[in-house]
Amino acid sequence: MAAAEMIAGGTVSFSDMYFFCDETARAVAESGMKANLSRSLVSFSDDIRPEQDPRFREALALFSEWNQACDGRIRVDFSLHAEYTNRGSAVRWVAEQAARLGARVQIHLSETEKEHRESIARHGVTPTGFFLQNGLFDVPVCCAHGVWLTDEDRAILAAHGAGVVHNPVSNLKLGSGIMPLRKTMDAGVLVALGTDGAASN
Repeated sequence: MAAAEMIAGGTVSFSDMYFFCDETARAVAESGMKANLSRSLVSFSDDIRPEQDPRFREALALFSEWNQACDGRIRVDFSLHAEYTNRGSAVRWVAEQAARLGARVQIHLSETEKEHRESIARHGVTPTGFFLQNGLFDVPVCCAHGVWLTDEDRAILAAHGAGVVHNPVSNLKLGSGIMPLRKTMDAGVLVALGTDGAASN
């Protein structure tokens, strides 16, 4: 249904971070669309061993089975849900796997003021700084939201060629703020449009 709605609105390619990615891939295959798909990853413990964790193994299996499928229409990315749902060790593992496999990474970044402030309290840096410290921007990264980015954050994203997906309807519905679009673009950051999914749009 989502594919049909996108096609009706003129959307031919989308990026998605969620669960049950095999089902999404099958829908993309049948629809004729293009998509970047990723299995959303979280890690709440420093003791996590990504190579043994079923979620991280699912991400690798998805890449193995679906990357470049359907004559290249389907590409598989890696994804980290957000700073507040991941530990640095998991971020580094994802960065290493993406570099090894030539994959992109999707993240949620500075969507809410609470996320922004609590990252500074936890790590002494913004969410962008946290991902930078753990090597994530050494690979191509697509960042959803970017509502609460600082000027320094935008400079980091621009320097590393990271893109920001602007989700205006979702941000307004959830009351998380308004991304400063012109300021972000003027900083040299690549900007795309998104919905943040049907549930929040």
